[in-house]
Order: sequence, then structure tokens, then C-alpha cells
Amino acid sequence: MSTHLIKIATFFGLIGIATLNAQNIHARTPAISVADAPQELLLLAGGALPLCSSINTDACVSTAPVGRRDAPDKFTSDANGHRLLEVVDLNASKSAASKEIYRHFVTMAKSAHLARTGKTVAQPRIGILTSASSDPFDPVDFYLSAFQQAGAKAQWLPLDAAVRASFGKDCGAIAVVRTALTGTADRAEIYPDLAQMQRKFCLDRSQLAKMLADFDGLFFNGGDQSLSKAAWFDRAQPIAEFAQLQARVKAGTLAIGGTSAGTAVMSKLAMITNGTSVVALQRGAKARPAPPLDCARKRSCPEGLVEDDLTYEPSGGLGLFSLGILDTHFAARDRQGRLAQLLIDSGTRYGFGVDETTALIVAKAQGRMSLRAMGAGSVWIFDAKGAKDAAALSKQARLLKPGAALIWP
Repeated sequence: MSTHLIKIATFFGLIGIATLNAQNIHARTPAISVADAPQELLLLAGGALPLCSSINTDACVSTAPVGRRDAPDKFTSDANGHRLLEVVDLNASKSAASKEIYRHFVTMAKSAHLARTGKTVAQPRIGILTSASSDPFDPVDFYLSAFQQAGAKAQWLPLDAAVRASFGKDCGAIAVVRTALTGTADRAEIYPDLAQMQRKFCLDRSQLAKMLADFDGLFFNGGDQSLSKAAWFDRAQPIAEFAQLQARVKAGTLAIGGTSAGTAVMSKLAMITNGTSVVALQRGAKARPAPPLDCARKRSCPEGLVEDDLTYEPSGGLGLFSLGILDTHFAARDRQGRLAQLLIDSGTRYGFGVDETTALIVAKAQGRMSLRAMGAGSVWIFDAKGAKDAAALSKQARLLKPGAALIWP
């Protein structure tokens, strides 16, 4: 591949890029004034951000905190009758990169608050969106505990695909709708407090706009990116409140973070939904919904699809990242081939693969844009211009190393 530089002209649908110039891109960030300091907009993590918790004891350097020890199949309570929560101990976590990423997102939310109000804040308000999970109640405690310990006021945003589908209809049937969408049975008896909160949220849709107006940051969890998109889209059309989200992000007054599916869903040009590199290179990409989990064993794969087929949504995800297609868990799951194949088959020029325990930070400054990597791994950047062989393209990535940044005038 010839040597190039990436150049970004504008953001959110107006981004134009040239290319990239080195196999391994090292930090060469010039000194800038406080007034010109980049406004960080997106934190896109590749997944696997392990923190010490009462469940994930292997991630602890010391004794795990007291709390819920596993995913319950019935209501479990403490001595006072309160639901037993998963508890995080950020300081006792082994992974320095994970701690860095969580804390950095809190810093980004502080900057967004300053941009919105002109005032500094000690504890920014961060919304937690768990809509990518088939059981959206299960990860709530983890993320609230993690971000509270990282220095934020964390609040769950109870929006998911089942709630969105129930707006203006029967909010008492959210569990039935969720079972139809994800196969997850009613969890209201296990998480009665969260189920009640979600039902009240559904009955009063105005809460969504109010919460979006109050947040300094919004973090999207991992799981299934199609479910996460379905929380904001009714068929192919975004719900009204999504325009509010877009406007806040574009203005730099709301920081957006995501991990795994929460990163993949940010793509604008095409959203990857399934697949392995081996099968992708054999069978190509399919512009179809992902096959059901474990469909080979259950003999339920849709006609023309196999369980590990590379599938994608041509209309993209939430569209908050316009440079190209995002992929996650990248090196750990050998996803170079599937991303390269999707770039060629979808006609998309650029692809960005984010390693586990790693984040891609997207920022803007006066007349400039930048990409920066942080964490334990790298961000892999592919340029598919003129490429016809996905196997060859998969070996031509440029690596953005931790601490390195690409900056444009």
C-alpha cells in the first residue's frame, strides 16, 4: 500500500479522508494551547474491559467485594431484604488499561459538561444504556458501580428495543415483547426494582428527552448491536429523541462511549452484525440479519446462511462514527479477514478494528480532527481503495498504537 496521511474535513456525515502513512503510527502530537485542546466526542472500546467485582473475582488483585456472586435465576436479597447487587472494586482491578478507559470517559463527560454549561463539575452525570443485552437488567449494577467509582453520577437509561416498541402501547407487556425479540423470559421477579423503573419510564416517554438533556455522557454496553440500534430505530426510522442525541454529540456537549457492540453500533456506512474471518473469506458478506445464536445445533439457520456467516446492516448503525466500519475484539478473535471482506463487499473504503481492553478516542479541535488509541492493544486501520482480494487486504492494516494520535489541520 502506498504511503498516505488521513485527512478529516468535517464530522458527522461530512467526513472525508485521504489515507495513512506508516505501518505503526507513533505519537507525534504537537503542543497545543488550552483554547485549542481537542474536544473528545467518542470513546469506542473494543470490548473486554474487565474490572474486579463480586462476580468477576478473577479480575481482582485482592479480595473481591461483597455482593451478588452470579447471574441469579431467582430474587436474591441482603439481610435487609434489598436486592443483592453486583459490586465493583475499581481500585482492586488487575487491568490498568480497563481502569484508565473508564476513568477517561468520566473525564470526557466533564469536558462535555463544561462545553454545555461553561462550568466545571466534580461528578459529571453519565447515563448507562444496557439495550445491547438480551437481559438488559443484568449489567445495570456493574456499570452503575463502575462509573460511580470512576468519579461520576451514574444513572441507568431504561430504554431498550422492547420499551421502544411499547411506547404509546401496553407498557405492562414489556416482558412479553422482550421475550418475542430476544427469547429472554420475564426477569421482573428477579429485578423488581429495575422492572418497575422501566415500566414507569415507558409510561412517561418525556423522561427520555429530559434524561438526554441532563446527561454529560452516555455509555453503550456490549452484547448485540442490532438490539442496541433497535432501541433508537422503529424499523428504518429513528425515533424523535434520536435527533436530540445527535445534536448534543455534534455540539460536543455529550460524550458518547461504548464497548464491543456499543462500539460496533456507532458505524454509519455499514454495521457488522456477525461472522468469522474463515467463513467470511470463503462465502463473502451477506446484507442480511444475523442468523440466530446456535442455529447450527438447533437447525434453525435461515435459508442461505450458516451460523458463522459474515452479515451486516447496509444502512449502518447509529451513524455517530462516519469514517468507516467499526469492528471489535479484533486481534483476540482474528477478525482481520471479516472486516477486510466486508469493506470490499459493501464498497466501504475504511475499516477500524479495535482490540480488546483498548479504546479509539475521536476528538475535534479548532479546524482539526484526531484519532487516538489508548489501553492495552491497538486500533487497526484498513484502506480498501482498489482492493479486490480480502485475504491480501487483511494483512495490510496500519496500527495506531496506545498513546499515538493522528491529527489534521
